[in-house]
Amino acid sequence: MSQAASMTLGGRQPMPGIGVYNQKLGMWVFLLSEVMFFTGLIGSYIILRFAQPEAFAEPGVVLNVPLTAVNTFILI
Repeated sequence: MSQAASMTLGGRQPMPGIGVYNQKLGMWVFLLSEVMFFTGLIGSYIILRFAQPEAFAEPGVVLNVPLTAVNTFILI
């Protein structure tokens, strides 16, 4: 690593075993754990939704579509 590049990183060196900075590795571990969590959450919803379709009501029956559209427009 050159002297100029070393100065921009605050003089820190990457970990010798994996060649990655601790903060970068920590962010990747966090992102991958979130991906695994939401994959399980959404996957279980899809499995339950297709296994028992009669247990889920139609969205138009439960929701007031014009009111939902207005709320969505306000939020966006």
